Amino acid sequence: MLRCRSVAQLQCRPMGKNRFHPFLVLLAIAAASAAWSQDENVDLPDGVSTSDDGATITYHASFFDQYDPISALDMLRWIPGTSDIIPSRRFGGGGGGNGQERGFGSGGDQVLIDGKRLSGKSNDISSAVQRIQARTVDRVEVIRGTTSGLDVRTEGILVNIVLREDVSDGTGSWQAHISTYEETGAKLDGLLSYGRNLGRFKYLLSIEYGPQDSGTFIDGRERYFAPDGVQTEQRRYIRTRDANSTEFTGAATWYFRNQDVANFNVQVEDGEEDNHRTTISTLTGSTETETALEREYGDWFAWEIGGDIENHIGSGSLETRLILTNSEWDGTETISQISNITNIPDEALVTLDQQNTESIIRSSYTWDVRESHTLELGAEGARNTLDQFTQIFERLPDGSLVEIDVFNAESEVVEDRYEAFGTHYWTMGSDRVLETGLNYEYSRIEQSGIDVNASRSFTYLKPRFDFRWDRTDRDQVRATLERTVSQLNFSDFVANYDGREDQIQGGNPELKPERAWEWQLTYEHRLAEDKGVVSARLFYNDIDDHIARIETADGNAGPGNIGNAEQWGVEFKGSFRLERIGLEGAVIDAVYTLQDSETTDPFTGERREMGDESRYDFELTYRHDIPALRLNYAIEVQWQGEEREWDFNRIERDEELKPRNYVTVQYRAFEQTTVYFQARNPFEFTRRRNRDRYDGSIEDGVLVRSEISMRTFEPEYVIGLRGQF
Repeated sequence: MLRCRSVAQLQCRPMGKNRFHPFLVLLAIAAASAAWSQDENVDLPDGVSTSDDGATITYHASFFDQYDPISALDMLRWIPGTSDIIPSRRFGGGGGGNGQERGFGSGGDQVLIDGKRLSGKSNDISSAVQRIQARTVDRVEVIRGTTSGLDVRTEGILVNIVLREDVSDGTGSWQAHISTYEETGAKLDGLLSYGRNLGRFKYLLSIEYGPQDSGTFIDGRERYFAPDGVQTEQRRYIRTRDANSTEFTGAATWYFRNQDVANFNVQVEDGEEDNHRTTISTLTGSTETETALEREYGDWFAWEIGGDIENHIGSGSLETRLILTNSEWDGTETISQISNITNIPDEALVTLDQQNTESIIRSSYTWDVRESHTLELGAEGARNTLDQFTQIFERLPDGSLVEIDVFNAESEVVEDRYEAFGTHYWTMGSDRVLETGLNYEYSRIEQSGIDVNASRSFTYLKPRFDFRWDRTDRDQVRATLERTVSQLNFSDFVANYDGREDQIQGGNPELKPERAWEWQLTYEHRLAEDKGVVSARLFYNDIDDHIARIETADGNAGPGNIGNAEQWGVEFKGSFRLERIGLEGAVIDAVYTLQDSETTDPFTGERREMGDESRYDFELTYRHDIPALRLNYAIEVQWQGEEREWDFNRIERDEELKPRNYVTVQYRAFEQTTVYFQARNPFEFTRRRNRDRYDGSIEDGVLVRSEISMRTFEPEYVIGLRGQF
């Protein structure tokens, strides 16, 4: 049963009911790994080798022959511990996060190609890896911990895909699918890519079209309750999303005779998105219904150009990287449902025009100052801009539109940022490496518009310490301490319309970046004979100027800095080959994160957890390759714990009652052609949201009504062909 003070009150807790806990799966996996790790035979499989210091494990092309892969992405599936480092577009994200990655920096994806990250920020590394043909890959290196010269920092592992240099013939891949979505029907999508080596020049081109994984059908039900708990209204709604886009990507590399290397990347995308919502409302005790229609349409155009060049100068190398991005969004939203918020009319038209740009140049020089000591010095400059214009119109009885005055609805935001950095790598012994770094950053933000004209500047010192200790060839300890600064989302500076809440979200020109001390301690153990890997990571974040919802100066709700916050938790990972239990060619991966946090609520002054942060996240992936049947399949499950949110006039709890799930089957019908089938959420995916709405601030405690919303994401199915030439 539930013990609550109101229908949606956050004090609700399940009582007297045992529920499945994903942590039990991790305990079972840990027990199995402990038993397997007793094997004294530490010989590696054919085609697998390790470096002298044990920091790099290399999987040569011959290792993957038994799995008959088509793409580099297929190859990564068979390396323990790499399943969660490829960014996935399948699952929607949860948790906090107040902005995008700050500059180019040295973070980013954990997958490298020929020792380099993609010189881009929008380029999708998972798509890039899928376009690389397996027959062009020479080897895959798994790098544990920090390594000089890669310009990438990570608390986990790096994967470096090294391509063959002796492939001169052109190679290509293609795919074509039919996807079924409720309401919008069947949709086609396709991808065509081609690459070739021409001596010292190689290139890879691709074009992709389609709505794959871009359709959504949600069946929702809402119930409204008065403060005394009596139901007053119920609603049934159907929400659909349909998106289409065409994307072109190109990458090229030129090898100079003096061993210098230049890379170039380009991406262009043109797309549109159409959202529909039909709501049928019924008051309690009445048989009459009211139907409301809502439509949101928008189109976008984005491009990105990136490049880097590596010059060997003296005893070191100079690497310079340049990125230019531009994205434009033009959207309209027609609202024709009865509004729950008084400052939005019953029928309105919302338009949004937005343009974002980013320009980054980064250069660094790395050299061995003496034996066991490597130094990197460099600088980065960046400019980020946002030009946004929001309009809201009310339709009068005669059909004419009248614009509603919204404060700070039109603004241009510009940030100029300059950073100087230095990093020292000290190989303290064959089993220990220490990386220390210091970044100095200066930034200036200017906002100009009809209602707001302001400018501010910031300076930051950002030290970093990363220590790696290889206790044995199969056991490693990693410890990291780092000062970080978040990248602000400039849309938070300008007023927006919140379609989900049917209200205006006030912009905050005084918003400051979050700053945090981030601590991490990781222990990793690799099983004998490359049968798997397990790890545990402790983390603690001490955050200054945490960003959450506040009441803005114009009387609306919006983002703001609320003071300090703390976040801590533990993450367990396991990846295992299952030959020992009779499942030849099967691999299981699991990731479980348990976390908690604390901050001060800006409305009530009480201590609470951070908003939009799930208590736990659980991911389980089972893959099985059966070469004799030319078949492989995968089952993926992701389950997030409840997320809570506090706003000026509402408190809510959102939780998944059923996990997100995917089933994928691939059959090699011909030598170079594969039949592909995927079921998305075939067992449904359900979320429940409990919400309390208040008259004025939640601090006053005047409850207006409580709401319970149930949303079911209907199954989607994809079938098609994939091949290479």
